[in-house]
Amino acid sequence: MTARNFVARFETFPELTEIYGKCPVMQKKKTVESNRICFIKVIDCLQYLARPEQAMQGDTDDESNFMQLLKLVGKDQPLSIKWLERKEDSYTSHDIQNEIIAIIANHVIKKIWYRKSGLAFCYYV
Repeated sequence: MTARNFVARFETFPELTEIYGKCPVMQKKKTVESNRICFIKVIDCLQYLARPEQAMQGDTDDESNFMQLLKLVGKDQPLSIKWLERKEDSYTSHDIQNEIIAIIANHVIKKIWYRKSGLAFCYYV
């Protein structure tokens, strides 16, 4: 039985979840899901600031527009604030911000190219 099958079978029985709630597989799944939610918030904030070309950084990292926006967005979810306060891997460094913005830019360029190539094909037909 694979871990994925185990988790799927585990979730179908609520009484097992109550008894074995501290299962390492289930805890890892919850951690991965919460990290995904928090990372999506990071991407959303970067996308919001990059669109009107607003400055990401401030005098210090804590005063930057990016961190202030993340704190504002995270007010409704205490998990996001705890995730931001982690020092080992919060995915908010300048290098990671630049990498995420580059990925978003490449995605936009590809979408534009596909639209243009589709229009050019329609004109030739």
